[in-house]
Amino acid sequence: MPRTFSGNLAGGISVLAGWLLFSAGCQPQQPADHTDTQPSTSSQPALHHREKPSAQAVRDSVILYARQIARTVAQHLQAEVVRALRTGPEHAIRYCNLQASPIIDSLSQQWGVRVRRLTHKPRNPNNEAKGHARQILQTFLEAVNAGKNPMPVAEYHDSLQGWLVYLPIRIPSPFCLTCHGIPGRDIPQPIQTALAKYYPEDRATGFRVKDLRGMWEIWIPDSLARTFSATKPS
Repeated sequence: MPRTFSGNLAGGISVLAGWLLFSAGCQPQQPADHTDTQPSTSSQPALHHREKPSAQAVRDSVILYARQIARTVAQHLQAEVVRALRTGPEHAIRYCNLQASPIIDSLSQQWGVRVRRLTHKPRNPNNEAKGHARQILQTFLEAVNAGKNPMPVAEYHDSLQGWLVYLPIRIPSPFCLTCHGIPGRDIPQPIQTALAKYYPEDRATGFRVKDLRGMWEIWIPDSLARTFSATKPS
């Protein structure tokens, strides 16, 4: 069973607009030494080093690192979508359809983590939250529906030999509704046509500003977490 700890990006016409904007955490105060699982580029997330951290300190460090990973992945996606948009919105939508997941997988492999975007209303069926992840997403939905900000969740799983961190993603501005709003009102017909072509099972519409779009799920292995957390949660 997981041990759970709860705690407190271009885009408009692109298919990833709702995904690329989210609440990012603070930068760590000190960069860490490189390890085999970290990227060699300057965009890599930095790590915390702490002496004898408490369970709460471990949880905070894991969430902070996950926020940095999510922000860095989103920045990579944003840059690629901006480039694709220069050829037109349909090309950008097709590009996202073919390349978004490979980009995320490549960055995950580079850093030795696993990053997924999950949602209750997927554009890509592979991004639908199921099982335990759907339960976490439901708690985020309930918080938003109650007018609250959903807090990140960090769980340590013995069976996975590492942490799973869940970070909420919300629709931040009307700009994102060009792709994720109400068809015929927010989404122009050319965008609707392109979405139907490349995403025939699309359910990622009907959103309003501040709605929950989904969440990041980030697995951080012990081998990486130990570089900034000396102990597991008790």
